[in-house]
Amino acid sequence: MEFILVIALWWLFWWGIGHGITAIKKGTKGVIKTVKDGGDIVENVKNQFREMGAFEMKVEPIKVDISDRKADAYDVYIRGHFKLGYTTDISIATSLFDYTDEKFDAIISSIEGFREKNTDGYQSVVDLKGVTPNQGYLDWISVARFFPEITVGTKKGKRKIRVYARVIPTKSLSTINYGLMPTDSEVFSAAFKDVEVNLKEKGWRESIEEREEAKAIIIKLAVAVASEDGEMNAQEGKAIQAWIKQEISYAVDSRKEYIKNFLNSALKEAYKLETEKNNPQEPLIKRLKEINIGSINQSSMKLLMDVIGADNEITKSEMKLINSIGKELGINVKDIQAMTDKAFLEMKGGSELDETMDSMIVINPEWTKAEIKDYLNKEFTKWNGRIQALEDEEEKNKAQAMLDAIAKARKKYAK
Repeated sequence: MEFILVIALWWLFWWGIGHGITAIKKGTKGVIKTVKDGGDIVENVKNQFREMGAFEMKVEPIKVDISDRKADAYDVYIRGHFKLGYTTDISIATSLFDYTDEKFDAIISSIEGFREKNTDGYQSVVDLKGVTPNQGYLDWISVARFFPEITVGTKKGKRKIRVYARVIPTKSLSTINYGLMPTDSEVFSAAFKDVEVNLKEKGWRESIEEREEAKAIIIKLAVAVASEDGEMNAQEGKAIQAWIKQEISYAVDSRKEYIKNFLNSALKEAYKLETEKNNPQEPLIKRLKEINIGSINQSSMKLLMDVIGADNEITKSEMKLINSIGKELGINVKDIQAMTDKAFLEMKGGSELDETMDSMIVINPEWTKAEIKDYLNKEFTKWNGRIQALEDEEEKNKAQAMLDAIAKARKKYAK
């Protein structure tokens, strides 16, 4: 379960392995030649098209170090001629299908960063500007990565996954829905490869009703958490409504109205129960544990973090509550801490930040002085590393304020 949340953080932070995937999207222009040569795509691609072969793909299993663990993953590589007939902006879009039954069944991504624009179907995209005819990749270049931990097929277990990459006009990218495009779509080049993947999560066909039930529970849990310190404020309500809108947008057209009514009804019921002071968290968390869908648990934690940070303040009681819920759902404390760090960096400036910084330095009363010192040293190293790479001035100031708070904690707890 913790892999799912950590991989989500891949897309939420600039540090760690996530920076590598961002580099794939932002830096592909500089890797058209071999790794040792480097260079800019506009120049290099002009010099190499003459010996370029047909468009082809390969998929390689790898191990990725994430948060002191090794996660299974697959890297997707392509090379060859793009077969453009005119100069245009193109996108190399990689889609996944559960092809076990020789059908193009959808693959759902648990993480927003790996989703299509209009659905929760898996997609990874590399955008290239102003590409001209006779261009392409002479050497193998990585264009996508996917993790079994966040990949949901029709069923759990060993599945045949069809990895499909297509070169299309960028303007056509939004027409891809669950990996499929209209039959009259313009596709310059395409290639596929079938790989056997052991999917960790219950398949969407196996768990449609449970997923919908779990989403209703998440809404009720979010309202309960938002009301923990009194009445839910407007910002917290907006965070919940934004999550509902996102879930509706991911539903297929034939289900949008049903999902809209279903989730809005859950929200109304949650408001009613909270008004009556009859919306206890324990049975909600217990039922989520019973359903036990990793991506749903991850989604719930992300929403709860959005809710408690919506008012630009994270209190000690809220942190205690979030850690308690995360523990019940089997989510690693370090992963929750990472999400909290992100929420802190995204907060708007204000006097509330002082209390938030203090709340984020959580000292376990059972720790020894040596354990406290070790924890504070790691936190200092982490924030000191981030401040070096942050570009936004406000975020830099927050990171520096956090370093100051950690220094004070060192004097207080680790003398």
